Parts: sequence; structure tokens; C-alpha cells
Amino acid sequence: MSRNSRRDTRQFQNIYPQMYPGKKVKTVTFIVTHQCNLRCSYCYEGHKSDKRMDLETAQKCVDLLFAEDARNSELVNDVDAHGLIIEFIGGEPFLEIELIDRTMEYFLSRAIELGHRWATQYMINISTNGTLGDDSRVEQFMRKYSGRLSIGVTIDGAAGWTWRATAPMTEPLRCSVGPEARRASGTPSTPSPPEMWPCSPERCAT
Repeated sequence: MSRNSRRDTRQFQNIYPQMYPGKKVKTVTFIVTHQCNLRCSYCYEGHKSDKRMDLETAQKCVDLLFAEDARNSELVNDVDAHGLIIEFIGGEPFLEIELIDRTMEYFLSRAIELGHRWATQYMINISTNGTLGDDSRVEQFMRKYSGRLSIGVTIDGAAGWTWRATAPMTEPLRCSVGPEARRASGTPSTPSPPEMWPCSPERCAT
């Protein structure tokens, strides 16, 4: 993963105006699933469900992008979206790696068919918990888009409290200051810096 991060989306955004003066990069986000393979007590995504994006919907979104650019719309046009960052998030997006792969294949086939600038002016960004990185399908995808792929892995804070609050979805959550306790005490459910976080090794069940 570190190999791919050398040319990440931030660098792409920073150097793009130097390569194409007056042009900007647009980020388009696909929420491919609401499901996750973890149940972390500090996660702010409390609406986990089985909802997922299907391929037809993803392809319609891709078609809409090209259609909006063709008509030079306010949000997608040759200036504000000269370059494109395609972002996949969840839930845990790598649960839908086949959908992500097929979406990118469709995006690139359309770009090539149309002779569109996005055939080369694009980057992929994925935010993941990192637990599925050794899946052969994920590894193949990363090799396939090496140099075009930026992966953000969510590793938050010190291990002493983070890993106590992180649990596989098949295990019961055993944190004494979970969402219910935080709401009862008036503590915000949004994660705070580690030194302010109410869940510590001393306060969480082992």
C-alpha cells in the first residue's frame, strides 16, 4: 500500500494546476456499501445496514458524469473537473471490491470510447479499515491500478485504547463507554483526540 501512496490524491491535486494552469480537480464519491466487517465503538457511522450499490446504479452515475461534462454543467466541466478523483467509501468499501473494479472498468471504457481527457486524468481514492488488504481480489486491484491508487487506512490513536474499542462484527462489543453511555453522559459521539477520548484501557472491558 505504501508503494501506491507515493502518488496519492493530495499530490495529484497539488501539482495539477501547475500542469494545467487554470484547471481544477473534482472529487466524486461512490458510497458502495453501508456494511462493515468491524463494529468499532467509536465509529460515527451508526447506520450500518445491508444496503449496497449495484452495478447498474454505479454505471448510471458514471454516465451522468460524462453527460454533465458534455453539457458543461456548473459542477462538472472542463475547468472545475478537468481532472477527476474517483473515491470509494463505505462502510468498508473493500467488501465490494468486485463492484469497484467493474465500475472502474466501465468508467475507463467510456472515457476511451469518448476520447475523453479522464481516460488519463484520473486518480482513485479508497478509505478502508485495512483488514481485507490480503484478499487476492483486493491485491489484484491494487496491482492493476498501481500509480493511480491512493489508499487511506483508518488507524486511530494509541493501540492501548483503539484496539480495545475495535471488534469484529461477529463478536459482541464490550466497551463500558460505548455510544449509549456517551449519550447518557452528554459526551459527543464524534471521535475526539486521544487525550480527550473517554474510552481507555482502564475503562473498557477486556
